Amino acid sequence: MKMSDRIIKWFFGVPGTIDEHVKAEIGEVSVKALIITFIFELVFNGSLYLYTSLVTITDFETLLYLVTMIQFIAILLIMGGFTTIVLKKRGVTTQEVVADDKRIVEKRLKHKWLRIAPIIFILYWILGTLFTLEGANFFSKIMDLKTMIGSFIFMIIFCPVMYFYEKGNIKVVQNDV
Repeated sequence: MKMSDRIIKWFFGVPGTIDEHVKAEIGEVSVKALIITFIFELVFNGSLYLYTSLVTITDFETLLYLVTMIQFIAILLIMGGFTTIVLKKRGVTTQEVVADDKRIVEKRLKHKWLRIAPIIFILYWILGTLFTLEGANFFSKIMDLKTMIGSFIFMIIFCPVMYFYEKGNIKVVQNDV
């Protein structure tokens, strides 16, 4: 398998083989998402320019953080949400299994998310601590019980949600043999 196919499988969540049809569908959806992102950026930056030219800004730092957060969330929603929804509707991300193999695939998914859970906890714990230091000592902040509990709650919510999302992409097909 080529490296580009591996990246496509990982980034878009394609469970099966990458053939020309899948590449065409992903290409079409990606171009549409890119065009929507470009239009959003034009409208957002134009309205931001109009706002900043008409209003007296006293706190540029807060404005920068707000604008950056809005752009980041919007791009994630456009690129991630739009492509995920459209590819799911077109059946590209659906995993087709025989009825006998459904339980095995679900068990693999469960084990996969159980293996990933500690990694997600640690990543969220460290990154959450780094982004909320506020001048405090890193080691005292990371050992804070509140930080650990927040990371644990995130892991407890995120992993089952992703498991059930992937489980919902499993489609049972008839065995043609």
